[in-house]
Amino acid sequence: MPRQEASVGTVLQASMAAFFADEHDCAIMVNGDSPTLPTAFVEQAIAALREPGDRVVLGPALDGGYYLVGLKRPHPRLFEDIAWSTPEVLACTLRRAEEIGLPVAMLPTWYDVDEPQDLLRLQAELLGQAPSRGAGAAIGPALHTRAFLATWTEAQAVAP
Repeated sequence: MPRQEASVGTVLQASMAAFFADEHDCAIMVNGDSPTLPTAFVEQAIAALREPGDRVVLGPALDGGYYLVGLKRPHPRLFEDIAWSTPEVLACTLRRAEEIGLPVAMLPTWYDVDEPQDLLRLQAELLGQAPSRGAGAAIGPALHTRAFLATWTEAQAVAP
């Protein structure tokens, strides 16, 4: 969904509200900076949302945030007053879920690409030089990311 709001929290609130307004029975938002996220993790989120009872599904990121959030119905309060873009995002969200009485289903931890060292990790992972983190799940193919990094690496090699 296009970003139409000022903060991450309002983007998540508005996006979730739009999905539920279209009468979807659940909604999942996935970040755009985890190109190798295993498909199995998204499948686990869907399965958790298909189980009876209300809940939030969270995919914790190594940096203290999350790469995925899924809901069965709107919970705007879940996204309010969170210190976005900090290592406290997941912890704040878990406290908020507890505060509003919303059960939490956790997915395996994964990483996102925010810092230069994250990009190096991604590059190494795509070259098969770094272990992925994720309970034996195969990493996603990241075809466009692989192509970009191959071109970028070549350009770096010929740069003066």
